[in-house]
Amino acid sequence: MKSLSLLMILTLVFSGCSRRHTVVPPQATVTPIAPVLTPKAVPRPPYKKHKMKTVQNTNYTDAYMYPEDTSLAKKDPVIKAPIATQTATTVTNTVSKEECISMIGEDKFNRYTQMLGSEASSIKRCAMLKAMK
Repeated sequence: MKSLSLLMILTLVFSGCSRRHTVVPPQATVTPIAPVLTPKAVPRPPYKKHKMKTVQNTNYTDAYMYPEDTSLAKKDPVIKAPIATQTATTVTNTVSKEECISMIGEDKFNRYTQMLGSEASSIKRCAMLKAMK
């Protein structure tokens, strides 16, 4: 009895795992001779008739539309350059070396001096830091 049930189970497993070869006949594709065109639906007209407004062109002036740019003529780069250097020197005069050292510490002051190349640039750095606060 055991061997018979074992044999049936094995045949079911093997028959379930095996491939079934079913032959599918190839279907013939039919190409249409002429494409079928469907007419598009025409949209309905709008409910309201809109009338275009006329534009009055009486407020146009060339001076308003194309003004002369006088801001470039007012700028003088030769005059502005000395003003920028004067403001930089006044900023450095406000912070002394002792103030800078007390503000950031001597080790940072020495490190800034090495990185930036001179004590004046370190003092400028301190002035910038002071201005940010």
